[in-house]
Amino acid sequence: MQVQFSYGDKLVHACFYFVLTVLLYYYFKNNFSYLKHKKNLSVTIGLSLIYGMIIEVLQGVMPYKRSADWVDVFANGFGTLLAVFMIIIICRKTRC
Repeated sequence: MQVQFSYGDKLVHACFYFVLTVLLYYYFKNNFSYLKHKKNLSVTIGLSLIYGMIIEVLQGVMPYKRSADWVDVFANGFGTLLAVFMIIIICRKTRC
């Protein structure tokens, strides 16, 4: 049995979730300034990952011609983690 999946599709998932995570982080940072940096990161990570999982579950149960692919969840998580690492590095240099 051979498992095949499109690497391009997974790269797109990772890029979209990278952007989503960065946008969410700065949204929380600008609109909820009373939250600390770590809390903003925690909320951002949680929302990004939960959103990705919900979308995959819905693709599996809705009557559309879409299928749930759990490798997409890992690609989403990878994009989220890359964004978080970038945010941490930038915040260390700029003291945000």
